[in-house]
Amino acid sequence: IAPDAIIAELFPLMLPPLRAAVGELAAATAADVCVMRTLEGRLSTDPPLLLSDGDVIGGVGDDWESEVRATIKKKAAETQGSKGSKGAKGGKGGGTSAPSKAELQRASLVAAEAETRLRLCKAAKAMGQLAQLLVIAFSSSSSAMEAWLAELLPLLLQLPALPLLMLPPASGTSGEVWLFSLVEALAGCCGGVMRARRAALGQALLEVLRSPHTSLSDSPRLAALLLPLLKGLHAELRGPLSPSGFELLLPLLKRALG
Repeated sequence: IAPDAIIAELFPLMLPPLRAAVGELAAATAADVCVMRTLEGRLSTDPPLLLSDGDVIGGVGDDWESEVRATIKKKAAETQGSKGSKGAKGGKGGGTSAPSKAELQRASLVAAEAETRLRLCKAAKAMGQLAQLLVIAFSSSSSAMEAWLAELLPLLLQLPALPLLMLPPASGTSGEVWLFSLVEALAGCCGGVMRARRAALGQALLEVLRSPHTSLSDSPRLAALLLPLLKGLHAELRGPLSPSGFELLLPLLKRALG
């Protein structure tokens, strides 16, 4: 079966889960992002942990390895203190008491954040799998996929700027593994001139879409990527771009002129 025929049959089935995954990730609040940056078992509102050497670790998981070490040390200290307290009391009646209201409330909040973490990790995993399928589809038949770009571009071009996808890989929602491949493959479907420069287009688009308010003067790396790319495209274009090609190029032009 020709790739075009396979895409025509299967791609309409991919759109609903794609919209659902993008919608879930885009709807994440700042509080949700804090939850995803927090070590499992802690609350996103917990104060920073103090390590034995005096270093302070942020409560939102900026340093995952250090936070794990700090959590282990803290639990060990709490366990030792609890044993000492029981030993001091001695005798009978040293059984565990019922959890306090504060402990019950904390357990409820931890459970709620765990549910949020599970929901967003599931959406990010689904998005990653769909992105891999899209890369295969773009690579196998760019002409067949070009017919779907009008529906795909509004969904896909918002992904690089989503805070959840910019988190570290340990968060469970990072798009680091697949975002560049997706944007590069997307550029390859927008005509021969853009296809020949899809790697540079992919890098420039990621930079622009991730930092929509950063000017070229504030980002030498972006300027080094963007200006030679646009000059090369200007020199090679011999006719108008397709609507999808222009939509893909528009964020780059806005940044260059901004």
